[in-house]
Formats: sequence, C-alpha cells, structure tokens
Amino acid sequence: MRRNRIQTAVLDPEGPQLYTDAFKCQHCQKVTELPPFTEPGLENRCTCCDGLICHKCKGDMWDGKPCIPLEKRLLELEQRDEALRSYGLV
Repeated sequence: MRRNRIQTAVLDPEGPQLYTDAFKCQHCQKVTELPPFTEPGLENRCTCCDGLICHKCKGDMWDGKPCIPLEKRLLELEQRDEALRSYGLV
C-alpha cells in the first residue's frame, strides 16, 4: 500500500515550502492530495485491484466501468501491437 503514497511540495519563492501527503491513482495516474494527518480510507480503494484510486475513477466504477489499472492497460496495448506486427499489419 505504501508503494504509491507520495509527498508533494508546493514551492513558493516568497513563502514557506508546504508539504502534503498524496497518492497516485492506480487507474489514471492522477495525483490526489490527502487532508493533513489522514490515511487513505476505503473510499479511496478499488474493490477489484485493491489499489488507491481518485474520486473520478471511483465514480466510473460505480457507473459500471471495469477496473483497468494502468499497468494492465499498457500490457494489453503491447500485446495488441505484438499481434499486429505478427500479422504484418504494422
């Protein structure tokens, strides 16, 4: 779980540096900031891949869209390209 937790920094030349906890969505790779002193809860978890996801992807899943993490999507694209090359179409 801690793998996709990150810390973001807001750099302002005229002010102090601000650090916030955040996580990267497993489905769309969007960085979502967390409120101070909180851990991502069940509302930020995908029920299929158990990854942390943003509110938009959570809403998409409620609308019936399947769980497709970025790594799975990239693997499918690579397999598609491999198949097209083997058929001589690319």
